[in-house]
Amino acid sequence: MSFCPCCSRPLNSCSSSASCSCEADLGAHRPFMTRAPSSALDVLARSVHIITNGNAEAREMQVDGTRRISAALREYEAASLQLPTGSGKALALLSAAAERCLNGERVLISTESLSLQKQVLEKDAPVMQQAVRELAGVDLGVAVLKGTNNYLDPRKLIAAGCLLAGLEDEPHSVDALITSVQKASRSRVNDQDLQGADWRLLRSLVLWGLLQYQAPDAPGDRHSCGLTFTTAEWAHVSATSAEATGADDYWLTPKVVSARERVAEADIVVVNHTLLAIQAAKGVPVVSGNINYGVFHHILVDEAHALPDEVRKQGAAEVSASRVHGVSRALKGVMAADEQAVFAHEGRQLADALSNALRGTLGRDEQLRLQEDENPLGTLSDVLPAWARKAGKAIAGSKASVNGRTALAAMRAEGVVNDFCAAVASVSQHRSGEARYLESGDWGVAAKSSPVDVAMKLRHNLFTRTDELTGAPVALGVACVSATLPTGFPVQVGIAAQTVEYESPFTEAHERSALYIPSGITHRDALLTSGRFDTSRHALWATGQIVELTSANGGSALILAATAKAGQAYVKALRERTNLTVHSQWDADAASVVSVWREDHSSVLVGTRSMMTGIDAPGETCSLVVLDRIPRKPGNPIDDARVESLMERGLDRWAAANFVYVADAALLEEQAKGRLVRAKSDRGVFACLDPRLLKYPRGAFPSYPEPARKAYMKPLYAFGGRFTELADATEYLRSRTP
Repeated sequence: MSFCPCCSRPLNSCSSSASCSCEADLGAHRPFMTRAPSSALDVLARSVHIITNGNAEAREMQVDGTRRISAALREYEAASLQLPTGSGKALALLSAAAERCLNGERVLISTESLSLQKQVLEKDAPVMQQAVRELAGVDLGVAVLKGTNNYLDPRKLIAAGCLLAGLEDEPHSVDALITSVQKASRSRVNDQDLQGADWRLLRSLVLWGLLQYQAPDAPGDRHSCGLTFTTAEWAHVSATSAEATGADDYWLTPKVVSARERVAEADIVVVNHTLLAIQAAKGVPVVSGNINYGVFHHILVDEAHALPDEVRKQGAAEVSASRVHGVSRALKGVMAADEQAVFAHEGRQLADALSNALRGTLGRDEQLRLQEDENPLGTLSDVLPAWARKAGKAIAGSKASVNGRTALAAMRAEGVVNDFCAAVASVSQHRSGEARYLESGDWGVAAKSSPVDVAMKLRHNLFTRTDELTGAPVALGVACVSATLPTGFPVQVGIAAQTVEYESPFTEAHERSALYIPSGITHRDALLTSGRFDTSRHALWATGQIVELTSANGGSALILAATAKAGQAYVKALRERTNLTVHSQWDADAASVVSVWREDHSSVLVGTRSMMTGIDAPGETCSLVVLDRIPRKPGNPIDDARVESLMERGLDRWAAANFVYVADAALLEEQAKGRLVRAKSDRGVFACLDPRLLKYPRGAFPSYPEPARKAYMKPLYAFGGRFTELADATEYLRSRTP
């Protein structure tokens, strides 16, 4: 694809020729622009006017935030803003982005959660676009880019349809396959081929997918599907980037290709943190710098607090016996049967050798940090990749097969082999800025690695681009915003800025709401073992508290658990012991579950860390938020390495541990607390069922160490009412229940 040399936009979406000069005449690039480019503040003011029908103006903090973001982008510098919930972060970002687009530049906006991404695309962006049309006579394009596996893959979709219909040969007609799938019988498909998928759910999903391919403009992405399904069904109709159908590989154009074409033509592109994190962690141009999308001049990150951890997650690698067996399984159907049997036999021997080597190094410990000169795999670091690459010839042959399922299996196997070899290299040798460790789990011992300090990865791989003409590095304009940002956040993400903090616009709403923290003295026997707080007993005790609180509130609750095991126990108890409708993050796709919960105002939603951020449900739908306990992570090699990195910069171990473990937990707690009050009219109860937050007489009940306790309590002082006894909290809830 060719791009305009002056504006960096794809020529098929740019009115200028390859020899145009947009710098000399902006009108040559945008012949429909009727007035001079508007400022970010103009766009913000008009957007608020549209939303409120002229009855309100932008909030002072929203105006100031927009001004600061705009100023940073104008100079290709960075801004870090802590804009509280309800301050209008999305419109501030979009208004600043619009200003740059009206000056011939392009902008990436990233969100952590799908719910916020949907809000930006369906609620905020259309308002901004209308404002720009009214101000400048310009239609700014906004598109969304998601990971490849979020879209229906045509080759896998057709293969899934043939599987259900019992067809050996693929029909080259969507209509014909729809008819065959509609007539399909469960008896035609064996359980092994379903790979854990439910036949009825898969059949419905395949029929929906085929209809998507009948409509050229249909998005065909996971989150536009209103059906109930699980990851097992979606895996049959979607593809990883390694196995995805290319633009010219098949008789149907993949939906992801159509989405990418829209991205290449858009002024503003909305992505999620995962895509940016992959680019930062692996140094590959997933979005910025990708020649298929053109040049982006600015990156705006909403919910920015979550980006560093996502980079660590995407940069993580693992080698274990289970992964060795996974390579063997991936080659089934790709190699000839006798060849695959030999390959699998060798794999079992190597898996046993790997397990013995890792267990011998780990001993009886659960985790072990590896030293810089330590190679936990020994000679296996050469033997394992050599074994995996033996499959190369078979993979190449099967990729060329006319049988769609065989070709798909080969592409999937190729990805598995490449990822495995990369993981072996990552865990075998020390790299600066990464932690390597051994960890024991349900499936044996694994050697793992993960980035620790991600600032340099973000700065060099994401926040800098290469100039197409000179090859020199060029800084992008960067704005990081969130309702909560940890201390020292700019340093964590490698930007030169100081965080600007704004006060919440919902002070009165918090004063009208209440906080419940149960007294530990009342519940000593249920929570203490030998005088120490017993987290293994906490979930059982918290279950009773949660049932009482949600019943008193008549539902309308969000229950947030520190662990998945505890969360699932709460779901079971609520469904068995109340008549409330209970939704959970384990029921279906998270975005779909949240959407149903929002519409069902008296229902209960249960989730874990992923639901502590990004959920917006003002009003009675979420008038009770329960956090079962402070979500502090247990000690782990990655965060221990972060602590050591801070100690090398001069902090003592206690301060460094607080900076990492306590600060991370306090950030999540504040995000969870922010789910309650989303508008000035909101009112309710935030319950944190962690008695360690309170101070007690010596020996009465264990509290958190005082520095940690103060950090955890800081965001909770905003509430006007406070209760420490369940009876008082439930009485309050009943008194305010309509």
